Amino acid sequence: MKQLFIWGNLFCITIGVFSFGWAGDESSEEVKDLYISSKTRNISAECEIFDLDENEDRKRENIGIGEVVDLKLEGKWLSLVDKDKIEWKLSEGSEKWAILTVNNKDKYKAVLTAKNDPVIKGEVCVDVKTNLEDKPKPKKFNVLVPNKIEGINLSERSPDGPRDGKVNEVGASTKLALSFFPRTVSFSNVDFIEKSLDGSGDVPDWVNPHTPSPVPLRIDEYNGHMSDLIGSYPPKEYRENSILLFQNLPLPVFYFYRCGYYTVANGKECCLIGDVVYLQTFDLSYDGKRIDGLENFKVKIRKFRCSVERSTAGEAIHIDTGTREND
Repeated sequence: MKQLFIWGNLFCITIGVFSFGWAGDESSEEVKDLYISSKTRNISAECEIFDLDENEDRKRENIGIGEVVDLKLEGKWLSLVDKDKIEWKLSEGSEKWAILTVNNKDKYKAVLTAKNDPVIKGEVCVDVKTNLEDKPKPKKFNVLVPNKIEGINLSERSPDGPRDGKVNEVGASTKLALSFFPRTVSFSNVDFIEKSLDGSGDVPDWVNPHTPSPVPLRIDEYNGHMSDLIGSYPPKEYRENSILLFQNLPLPVFYFYRCGYYTVANGKECCLIGDVVYLQTFDLSYDGKRIDGLENFKVKIRKFRCSVERSTAGEAIHIDTGTREND
């Protein structure tokens, strides 16, 4: 409760108990002696997908391989710092995961670049010295590698594959959208490649070998890739009456491809993503005789918990699982 007293020309206000002190939070960055601020150049995939606060996201200390972080020396004693005496450096061992580049035109600033070639996660520590006795607290970052892949079935067909409703066209196809985890960082500066890790006897002799694309692909800003094609069908020039090519086979048969997904840097495979082999399975069988005496052919393909199947029997349409509608 305020009370006002007037003594001559002197005005006094009392507000409860008299107290003196600083307003605000003394632990805020504005009143720190010296500190290292950081700002990632890319927002995380999670921030991109869910439209989170970008400014807050860029302050994160978990970064993905390939990420770039702008560093800056700040604080209330910055005016006392001799810029020519500023020394930025990485702690011992940090060079395995990152490169530190000092801005020679403005030594208050530096750039931390997480390398693309680590095969395991690691910690990076940035230190800075000045002419002042008190030095800023070292800035630590966790550099993360992709550790898991998930897929969503897009229900998009290969232009070379069989078409729905065509009972003389054998096979099935679909495209998967891949997501690389964790999404709390950005892997948008990272390339990946699928490699065949098939063993002897995994694939029957009469089946096409596993031949993934030899070209590295880029992970997008959502930590994804929109087109992983899976399918089983003959060349397009044999598509119209391919049912004839699939008679008298030793069916049913089940086989699989062993798929290894690697990050790529400087033309070399680096991190085996998830440290696992992902299987693409094939289940081929006959599906009853037709009135023309031919055997209907059925194929089911599964990868990343997504599947597509199609038979030349009935309406001869593709059936998908693992789509967005299934979630």
